[in-house]
Amino acid sequence: MLVNDIVAYMLNKPVWFRLSDLMLGFFSILLAFLISRYAYRFYKQVNKTSLLYFSNAFFLLGISATMLFLFNSVMFLKNHTNLSGFLYSSLGQWIGMIFILIFILVTISAFLNLVFITLGQINNKTKFLIFLMVLVVVMSVFRGLIYFYILVLVLLAFILYHSIVNYINTRHFLSFGFLIAMLFMALSFVFNLFVPANTFYYAVAQLFSFLALAVILVEIRMLSKTDEKDF
Repeated sequence: MLVNDIVAYMLNKPVWFRLSDLMLGFFSILLAFLISRYAYRFYKQVNKTSLLYFSNAFFLLGISATMLFLFNSVMFLKNHTNLSGFLYSSLGQWIGMIFILIFILVTISAFLNLVFITLGQINNKTKFLIFLMVLVVVMSVFRGLIYFYILVLVLLAFILYHSIVNYINTRHFLSFGFLIAMLFMALSFVFNLFVPANTFYYAVAQLFSFLALAVILVEIRMLSKTDEKDF
């Protein structure tokens, strides 16, 4: 069952990294919501749909980071309180399944918003069709955590390809910064795939995820202080 898969994954993280993981998670939440706020403020100034998608993406990533922080907190408290019985009970399994399903859908929706930027002008029917296709894929692979990472990596590969093409065409330092951030994000998910082989990869994955958000925050602040109209 996926809940057991994720509980085992979370318990496999390095012991020395558990408190640092919570701290990184907390700051990741702040970074994601700050990025969303700055992007939305810039969207109100220049009225570019791509910035609205960008703001939506990082607002959803902020929610995703919050949910992950809560899950990590439960796993941290599990070592200090008697939560094991509840986590493995029928009620705990169902609550965990619903929580994880929402987390997966929110995370994938965030990256879909970034994909929408690369697709340019699309209508609501197209967005709904894409989301429905992803929902079907999520439900069909809901039996293993690895499939979630692979699905996100497919979306990130699409975003990375667009970022490389955009940087080649513009040679702009902001395009290069976004490319680096998406590369960090992709590396985060790649290292997550190898956590069962070596728990050290968990720490590396979380660090890359935090760095991606940090780079994006610097990018959006620099963008909002320039006269750039293309994004």
